[in-house]
Amino acid sequence: MLVDKYVGYPYLEKRTLLELCRDKKKYDFNDSTGLLYKKNIEMGLVSRDSLRKVCRIDYDNLAEYGGEKSTTLFGYTTRLVKVLGTETFLLKSSTPSYKDLVNRLQYRMIYYKHKKDEHWQRCEMTDELYVLDRALLTKEEMKEESKNPIDLAPYKAKIQQLSQQ
Repeated sequence: MLVDKYVGYPYLEKRTLLELCRDKKKYDFNDSTGLLYKKNIEMGLVSRDSLRKVCRIDYDNLAEYGGEKSTTLFGYTTRLVKVLGTETFLLKSSTPSYKDLVNRLQYRMIYYKHKKDEHWQRCEMTDELYVLDRALLTKEEMKEESKNPIDLAPYKAKIQQLSQQ
């Protein structure tokens, strides 16, 4: 079977999954390990490592749908089979936020076919985000930065070093 593979840019929600869970009292942040639930279905695991001072959350976005979600549009049917994600945070505060993010990984597997086709085509997508540096900007600086293209030259050495590990 031929498989389409794509690497994409990560999409960050306004708030992290840990922040949402804290607000809904779904996880006690005093525990070293805990399960995340949505609609009484286990959808993830939160683990804290006090020695390395990191918190990691692994989750399955499709758990609440019984493992699969289907949609049809313009004669194409898609079956979203897997949406697995991992977020790692530094433990600097009681509830880690994006300012503490170390990395974010997401993997999605989709099957699609046209109504005239008899075989499903598998498509796998991965996106990864690694935080290499942190800085706080004012609103004015942010507006100015958004006008200029991003220069990755200062980070190329760090990116090569991470890819060799």
